[in-house]
Amino acid sequence: MAAAEEAGGDGEQWRLWLPQHVVFVRLREGLRGQSPPAPGAEQPGPPSLTRNLLFGLGAELFLWDGAAGAFLAVRLRGPGSASGDGSGADFPFQRLLCINPPLFEIYQVLLSPTQHHVALIGTKGLTVLELPKRWGKNSEFEGGKSTVNCR
Repeated sequence: MAAAEEAGGDGEQWRLWLPQHVVFVRLREGLRGQSPPAPGAEQPGPPSLTRNLLFGLGAELFLWDGAAGAFLAVRLRGPGSASGDGSGADFPFQRLLCINPPLFEIYQVLLSPTQHHVALIGTKGLTVLELPKRWGKNSEFEGGKSTVNCR
């Protein structure tokens, strides 16, 4: 039983390094820049909506970056899994840049059943993003380019 737990732990090293991954560090820094309202101060506009800007597909996490108008695809498995340092430094991410980004704030992302399209849903509209083709040794988008354009 203990051997099975150890084997499972080796395959899930990403749980240790994921909070320190460059993508999540950037997101935390961006959230720190948004200062909460002072206690007792009125918030302008309607109350904020809960956001669902993340989904998983296979061994990847997809996060919507509204400021950049792009999805960030973080690989949870890859060439770095054999390095053993647990830092996640060898686990790359790809930026899926929306060539026609929505002009409204996104509150939810939904993956289509065919896994070829993503719905970007906001209070003022909906945009559908077509995911690019995958190819190459690790089945990455457009062969592993760091930035890929999406329609």
